[in-house]
Formats: sequence, structure tokens, C-alpha cells
Amino acid sequence: MSVEAGTNPGADRGANEREGPGAASLVSGIAHLASGAVPSLVLGCKVEGPKSPTAGRNADAAARSAGAPHAASAIQTAPGLPPAMTGCGPAAAGPGSAEHSAVPDPAESAERPLSGLGIAEEEETPKQACAPLTGKPSPRLRHQAAWMISGNAVAVVFQAIYFVLIGRMLGSREYGAFVGVVALINVLSQFSSLGMEMILLRNISRDRASFAATWGKALIVSGSGFAVLLAISMLYGQIFLGPELRMLVPYVAVSDALFGKLAQLASRALQGADHAGWSARLTALTNGARALVAALLFVFCLRAHRHASALTWVRIYWLASLAVAIVSLVIVTRMLGRPKFARIRWRDLGEGLSFSLSSSAISVYNDIDKTLLVSMGQSYAAGIYAAAYRVVDVMTTPIYSLYAAAAPRFFREGARGVESAAQFSRRMLRWSVPFGVAAALALALCAPVLPLAFGHSFGASIAVLRWLCVLPLIRGMQYAWGTAITASSSQWLRTATQASAAVLNLGLNLVLIPRWSWRGAAAASLVTDGALALSNGLLVAWLLRRKPPAVPANNPVHA
Repeated sequence: MSVEAGTNPGADRGANEREGPGAASLVSGIAHLASGAVPSLVLGCKVEGPKSPTAGRNADAAARSAGAPHAASAIQTAPGLPPAMTGCGPAAAGPGSAEHSAVPDPAESAERPLSGLGIAEEEETPKQACAPLTGKPSPRLRHQAAWMISGNAVAVVFQAIYFVLIGRMLGSREYGAFVGVVALINVLSQFSSLGMEMILLRNISRDRASFAATWGKALIVSGSGFAVLLAISMLYGQIFLGPELRMLVPYVAVSDALFGKLAQLASRALQGADHAGWSARLTALTNGARALVAALLFVFCLRAHRHASALTWVRIYWLASLAVAIVSLVIVTRMLGRPKFARIRWRDLGEGLSFSLSSSAISVYNDIDKTLLVSMGQSYAAGIYAAAYRVVDVMTTPIYSLYAAAAPRFFREGARGVESAAQFSRRMLRWSVPFGVAAALALALCAPVLPLAFGHSFGASIAVLRWLCVLPLIRGMQYAWGTAITASSSQWLRTATQASAAVLNLGLNLVLIPRWSWRGAAAASLVTDGALALSNGLLVAWLLRRKPPAVPANNPVHA
């Protein structure tokens, strides 16, 4: 999908105001906002003069700027989705460095606010002024945004098929057991690669020659991290999980933390090398392969007139991830080359730490409630709660895609100062808030359809979905203000708010779940997401009060 900006900006703006920013026009708005077709701002240009000293660091954090709800765990999870882009999310993701020679100096990073996104900028012509107010978006940026949106859309379709099939196959109790273990592995896997997927994205987008060295380091770190993750998850299972749940852990760990992580690394490498199409295909292929395996087992169970167990499912679940990992490695090798293995330095391990912390914080406040439910022997509650939560994640994906596609715009505005980024976030809210309200109403009204899709054992999910229906609206505000913080200030500030939200969510779940089961988990989610949105908004307001002088609007610019 691509959106051409009209040659008459005023007419285009008037048409948009007549239509209103409703849910029906959200998809066109994603490409419109992401491509920079906003006549009131000079976009797609580098501004000479004072620049934010944190612009280079912000560029490294770009791919996580959307903070994907559970795109990581939902699409994996979105990843992603960004996170940050996951953003995901997820499941999702964070950057670091390869050889010293492959990393430009901070001054270069400050001048190239898109480098961390893996979105190649147009060739620069020094000192050449760009024509303002043309409304003409960059063709390459439109192409990147279109692939991102279409890839997420296809992944969401496969994800919906996949969840419906396993829900009907397993029933609410076995589904809850499976999702609880998946949530545990997803939380731990955020540290298994120490942000190497984002290091790949950053380094390759800056210097294609750095691929071999960075790819080799990513494979070594991720492989070693998986061994540690497997040991920790097995230990947790021995202490907190029953025997029937403990048996699921190694299968899920191999599927999601080893093979799934390899596919994620490959996707980031391709994105950094400006192969957005192949990156989007791998995202969709992951959910497509799982949906295919689930369909085969579903047909078998239907003919055998029986339900599958969670253990039966995980014994074949990992095969889908294995197939995608093999395809991913073949594609990366053919398109980018072979890895170069070298000794890992402590600096290499430390560079992605902030992004691993951010990813793990997002995963904790999105997933830990499901793990705690099954750890406390409430597999049925975990099943009905997880089913409703997955529906909410699917409804949040268009909002996540909006902010993921608009990340380049955020970072261009953030390079000019926090006030410019905050203004753009308010413009984004004009799209995401109406969609969030529409999504909340749709979820509340259509909740009775959920047991028809997942099976009669999920009847109680109707009440859960109505509890959680406002999350897409709250997350839209989270992403708007959180991305403005990352783009104009420091990723560490946003990581601090996410870590605080994770601690709050964990504490609330430990107190509320034993007494109120899934209602306690739902209340903890609502309070945590609301507190995170509020803290992001207050942090933006604080940054605005202490903002440096703005870049003059009449400064010379060049393409």
C-alpha cells in the first residue's frame, strides 16, 4: 500500500477534516503520517544548526520507539512490532555495536536520526535546500511503511487463525497452561540475546560491511544466552510449576527462545540492510507456520473426536519455529553473506543492555500475570484471561503499526527538540484516540462472539474482555508520549518508566491474583497501563518545561 500526497495540501487537509480521523481511515493515516505528507512541517530534511546532543542515541532506540504492547509476545510474539517496536513485541526488541570501525561517531549519528531504524535515507546532497510544503513523501519511506503495515496485517490474520485453532483444540484449561509457560519463556528471552537483534539493525543500517562480524556475534551471544535461559526456566519450573507444566518448558524454550530468536535476528538483519519486504515476510511466516501446524493438529483431533493436551501441542509446536529459522538463515546467507565469528568483548555485551531491560519490562507487565496464574494452579483462569488478552493485542496492532510506521517522523521531529516531538505526538493522538475509543466499544459489544470462536469453555472470557476493552485506547496514549520521549530525550528515561511499570504490575499481581484470580490480573493490567500512560505524559510535560531553545524555523535545511 502506498499513499501519494496530493499536490494541493490545503485541499487534502480539508478532505481529511471532513472525513474525521475515524477507524475507517486509520490505515491510510498510517502511511500518510509515516511518509511525512504533512504540509505544515518541513519534513524529510536535515536541519543545520543546534541539534539535540542525544539524537544519535535516540536513533539507536528507534526500532523500539513504538513500545509494542505485546507485539513481541503476540506475534513472536510482535514482535515489534516493533516494539517496541515492540514493539515490540512482540514481542518484540533493542541495539549495540560490532567492530569499532563499523560504528560512526556521535556527530554522524546526530545528523542521521533514521539510521537506527534500518530505514535507508535518500542520498544526501550537501548544502542543497529541500523544497518545503510540497507534501511529497519520500518514495522509499512510503515503501518501508507499506511493507511494515502489510506485514503486520498478514501476521495478525495468521495470529488470529492460530489462536482460534489452539483454543478450540486445547480448551481453556490446557490453553492456559500453554500460554502461562509461553509467557515465562518470553519474559526470560528478552535477556537471552542481550539486545543483539537491535545491534544488528543499527550497525547494518549504518554500514553494510559490518554485517558479517555483527551477525557472528549475534549468533554466539544468542546461542549462549539460550543455554542460560533454559537452565533458569527449568529451575523455575522445578520450584514453582507442577509436573504437568514443567514438561512444557523445554519444548517452548527451544521453539521461542532458540529458533524464534534466530528468525527475529534474521528479520532485523534484513531490515537493517533495507530489505523491508523480506523482513515483513519473515514476520508473517512465523505466524503462518504456527497456524499451519495448528491446523494439521486440529484436523487430526477433529477426526479422532478428542481434545489435544498442551503437551501434545508443544511436541509439534517447535517444528514450526524450526522451519522458519531454517528459511530465515538461508535467506540471510544468500542475500547478505555468511557470519564472521570473533571473540566477544564485554563492550559488545553491554551495549544492548538498556534495550534488553526495556524489552523485559514490557514483557513483564504484559505477560507475567499469565505465568503467575498457572504457577498458582489457576490454569482455567489463565486460559480465559489469556484468550481475552490476545484479542485485545490484535485490536491494538493497528495502533502499534501507526506508531511503528511513523517512527522516522518522530525522530526527525525529536532532533529539533522535545516541543516538536510533543506536537507531532498530539497530531498522532488525533488518529489513535478515536480508533482506541472505537476499539473499546467494539470489544465490549462483540465480546459474546469470543466463545463462539474459541469454544464453549471460554464463556467466562466475555467478562474478561469487557474488563480489558479500554487497553487499546490507553496504549495509544502510552505510545504517543513514550515515543516522543525516546525521540527527543533519552531511551533510559523511557526504560525507567517501563521498569517502574513492571515492578508495579508484579507487585499488584502478587497481591491481587491469590484473592481475586483473573479479576486481580485484569485490575493490575489496567492500573499498570494507565500509570505508564500517565507517567509518560507527565514526563513529556516536564521535558517541555526544561526544553532547550528551539531550532529556528528559518534555519537553512538540506536534503
